[in-house]
Amino acid sequence: MLRMGALKAGARALGVDDCPFVRGEDERTWLIGVLMRGGVVEKVLTTDVRVDGSDATQAVVSMHDEAGKEARVIFTHGTVVAGFNPLNLREIRERTGAPVVAVLERPPRWELVRRAMISHGLDENLRVLEENPPYAPVATPRGEIFCASVGLDRIELWEVVTRWQMESKIPEPLRLADLIGRSVVRLARRTL
Repeated sequence: MLRMGALKAGARALGVDDCPFVRGEDERTWLIGVLMRGGVVEKVLTTDVRVDGSDATQAVVSMHDEAGKEARVIFTHGTVVAGFNPLNLREIRERTGAPVVAVLERPPRWELVRRAMISHGLDENLRVLEENPPYAPVATPRGEIFCASVGLDRIELWEVVTRWQMESKIPEPLRLADLIGRSVVRLARRTL
């Protein structure tokens, strides 16, 4: 397991979230990555992925590499981005060496996701998604979240998540990636 590289003073964390998109109109959407060290944002990264595609895992690995391979933990908003584009948490861990934590504010609605993916003919994406570890509730001082993680035991997971909670129950690099992503899309839609 980790044995505290992600908790050392000065350790960096990468948070990755997708931007909102319009289903049926947008073929691609952006992923936003925020690299933080302590309370300081060091880099904001962007890349694009296909809506309902299969390129999200590679995109997160590329963001980690672009950030100088310095993140000691990677937070993602869930295990799918851009609609039903799955993240393979084990592959991300294997290729980056960093523990990976997928975070949700509410329990996952697995059966709903599964049915939707099948109805869209995304059987291979569903297979990738089902290979991820299950989500488990994590009680923190800022509230309960649900995490699926690779590379951390339960105690390390709690320590890493709570270390990166600053303004809310969502780890700060992930919270900022979400804020930036929503702001970028609002700005882009206004200027078009």
